[in-house]
Amino acid sequence: MKSVELRLKSESCLLSKSGIHLTEVIQILGPIFALIFVGYICVSRGFLQQSDVSGLGKFVIRIALPSTIFLGVTSSNLAELVQPTFFAIYGFSALAIYFFSLAVFKYGLKDSLTGSSIKSLGSSFSNSGFIGLPLLLQFFDNPPMAAFAMVVLFENLVMMPLGLAMLEYGNRDRTKTGQQVLTAICSQLVKSPLITAIALGALVVVSGLPLPSIATDSLGIAAKATAGAGLIYIGGTIASAELIERYRDMLIVALFKLVLFPLLVSLALLMGLGSTLNPQLSTSLVLFAAAPMITVYPIIGSKFGYATFCSATLVVTTGLSLITLSCVLLLI
Repeated sequence: MKSVELRLKSESCLLSKSGIHLTEVIQILGPIFALIFVGYICVSRGFLQQSDVSGLGKFVIRIALPSTIFLGVTSSNLAELVQPTFFAIYGFSALAIYFFSLAVFKYGLKDSLTGSSIKSLGSSFSNSGFIGLPLLLQFFDNPPMAAFAMVVLFENLVMMPLGLAMLEYGNRDRTKTGQQVLTAICSQLVKSPLITAIALGALVVVSGLPLPSIATDSLGIAAKATAGAGLIYIGGTIASAELIERYRDMLIVALFKLVLFPLLVSLALLMGLGSTLNPQLSTSLVLFAAAPMITVYPIIGSKFGYATFCSATLVVTTGLSLITLSCVLLLI
């Protein structure tokens, strides 16, 4: 996947004056958006059916991405995996964006709780697996996989349950109790391959047991497919999306996700709140925050009657991210 070698020195810092050049930005983002375009062309021209793309997405989410996470966790030590400052900055920023967005849509724009909740989730939940990870692989010679694992852990243990709980409450079936809704959400978490990969990887790290080479080699082969297959899946999903004319709400979600979220993280770092983090982790925080929303956003929205809106918003946000990510890369 990596097509450019960026020699990031340990003394480099966030938003330094010696940021990377435009040609390097093109080298970083070019392969990512080229593969998204390939996925788009394959579906729009009929080379792949939507069912093929769906199967590709399942492969990435259930096999390739968990393999990547597991190897990333097991290649880190426990101190790297548990960094309160990293969790605090990313977590506070994500939650602040979520609740600010919820207030804007619910009370400012008089939207329903369900509508406000789905838009808040899109504003604050990054596509860490399909966009964030390729960014890390392209940007760093030695990507900080611990940062990826921590973001995935926070998103799946905090953001996803919070988002689903608010959606279920807003669209609640009066026959279901709060305990039944909570049980359903917990059940989804337990079954998540991503959470399982993190848990198993952490268990290996704590135990100190070495993994047999056949296991690491097999997982490594599967992990190599994550970035490419994931980006093609995004393109195929975009090709199947329905566009609507609710541009105001879509653009607000895109603004919150692509601009406000990374801006809030950057402000926290510039204020010195991340002084205990190494430059790689600080940069990773901004890159993950700047990624567009999760690719399964339309799938989540479809369960609550917002499939079309979520699909259209995914298209708009992913397209605009080419511009915003370029700006972010030029500044860091």
